[in-house]
Amino acid sequence: MTQVALPREYRSRPGSGTRAYGFLALVWFWGVYEMSAARHLPVWFRVALPVMTAAFIAFLAYSRPRRFTVIDREGISVRNVLLVRRLRWAELHDIRVESPAGRSAAKGGPRAFACAYLADGKRVGLPCVDEIETPAIRTEAALVRSLWTELRGPQWRPEPDAEARIARAAARREWWTGSGSARWGVPVAGAVLTAALITLSVVFLG
Repeated sequence: MTQVALPREYRSRPGSGTRAYGFLALVWFWGVYEMSAARHLPVWFRVALPVMTAAFIAFLAYSRPRRFTVIDREGISVRNVLLVRRLRWAELHDIRVESPAGRSAAKGGPRAFACAYLADGKRVGLPCVDEIETPAIRTEAALVRSLWTELRGPQWRPEPDAEARIARAAARREWWTGSGSARWGVPVAGAVLTAALITLSVVFLG
């Protein structure tokens, strides 16, 4: 039996994400300045957009430090920005350490993070169990995995097609973050953004 005190908690370190919020604040102030100079736009729009953007940034700043992963004898509890989710040990297929797929690995985020795979092959990230918040990520993930193997119960059996589902999901993520999205996803997103800008121009500028 793994000798570890339970429950075991993983939470954001104090000050985590400060630079990102500082950058968002600078962008917000620049946007407010630009909106104040845009006299051709309706007043309600020039007021509403900065207020809604500020509210969104404040929501992120409030919610992000409250993310957590808690391990106990019954399973894993994870809290992301909005919801708390409970995963029982017997529901899980595996605990793994993975790296971001494709270009997302080079955007300043963690280069390794822990995740739980459900019996149906779906992946659930474990908040704060990553290279940034938990430097000894692989040691901690190995500990969580050892607890899972001990506490999942004698009746646990792997789903026969779980690995195939995991592989297909990984291929889709790689496509969206790799060469596939560069070929199709970016042009489509650009077209949608352009159409939205044209629509706003027609509505507000006549």
